[in-house]
Amino acid sequence: MKRFLIIASISIFLIACVNRKNEKRYLPHQVDKEVYFGMPLADFKNLKGPKVEQHDDGMPFRKVFFEAINGTLIKYLGYYFDAEDDMPLYEVIIGYNDEATVNTEATKLLGEPNYKETEWKFELKKEHDILAWVFEKKLIITALIPKTEWYEDTNKE
Repeated sequence: MKRFLIIASISIFLIACVNRKNEKRYLPHQVDKEVYFGMPLADFKNLKGPKVEQHDDGMPFRKVFFEAINGTLIKYLGYYFDAEDDMPLYEVIIGYNDEATVNTEATKLLGEPNYKETEWKFELKKEHDILAWVFEKKLIITALIPKTEWYEDTNKE
């Protein structure tokens, strides 16, 4: 019986890993692979530690963290967490060096805009839907998680 439980546990783990790898990530490779939308803030802090710095943007409904990136394309990554419940990660902001780069990289990552002419929206079966747009030198990618900042506005349409 013990052997069966071990084999069953390993099988479930491997199936979950294979399914996770087959899903499109919607985040650039500069974002750690362990970071995912819906990730609780406590898990994020344990993963990132001193690599990120908390920023108070005056908005009490969210917690904001920034990570400096020493790359040629990306200057920083911003991570937005809901301030309630499990404090899930619901938004990632990728700060690029210039507007031409952000547009090129957004298209490489997400394809041509498919929503409202200049935005992207992906309706996913196993994950939260994804909404993305470019603003100045930033690519904003958000998961439409209930009770978070963009969920209500997007679902009113």
